Amino acid sequence: PQTRFVLRKALEKNLPVILIINKVDRPDARIAAVVDEAYALFLDLDADESQIDFPIVYTSAKAGRASLKRPNDGGMPDEENLDVLFDVIFKTIPAPKYHVGAPLQAHVTNLDSSPYLGRLALCRVHEGEINKGQMVTWIKTDGTQSKVKISELMITEGLERVPATKAGPGDIIAVAGIETITLGETLADPENPYPLPLITVDEPSISMTIGINTSPLAGRVGKKLTARLVKNRLDAELVGNVSLRIFPTERPDTWEVQGRGEL
Repeated sequence: PQTRFVLRKALEKNLPVILIINKVDRPDARIAAVVDEAYALFLDLDADESQIDFPIVYTSAKAGRASLKRPNDGGMPDEENLDVLFDVIFKTIPAPKYHVGAPLQAHVTNLDSSPYLGRLALCRVHEGEINKGQMVTWIKTDGTQSKVKISELMITEGLERVPATKAGPGDIIAVAGIETITLGETLADPENPYPLPLITVDEPSISMTIGINTSPLAGRVGKKLTARLVKNRLDAELVGNVSLRIFPTERPDTWEVQGRGEL
């Protein structure tokens, strides 16, 4: 269900698609069947002809190899590295478009949390430049504006976040210092505070009840053994998960948790 949901959102925005079939070298691989299932999913989501015409890359991420040629089930991709994968990404995914000298516009596209920095706003810089220590205008969901300071700035390099002094168009950054910032809001130039379109979060689709362990193994496994520790962990998750909702129940040691995807 999660793959279907994400793909539907991507197709609605007409985003370019690359299909990557990983683990082709496993003994139980069924490459052709997986490709057929992917096409069936696209058709089921009413993808048009241009959206179905996507490149397919066959990979073994563990071995660090990729190929555009379909290997036999359980076989290794014929290239010795991942260069063909990077080439496909480079050719398929357009580079960021921006205007030289334009005022800052950074879009909050996700949230995260840090035990040391608190809430992190994960942003994509659309226009202009953002610097650590800079005063920017925070344009909120309700349209109100506030001046805030970028106390910490990190940039994404590969799978890691590293400290940075500045970032520009196309960069994916993490910003600390704005405790209540949320998804879809904009960080902008104080002299030219133009908001970017708001992002709406779909309603939760899954609900479950979470409480302390009351089984015979209570106290023997796990670390969150008391109601206070469980509630603290749920509150910490709320800091970086905008789709999560937590409600009290009739029992003081149990909470209803609503969200999307895996809970």
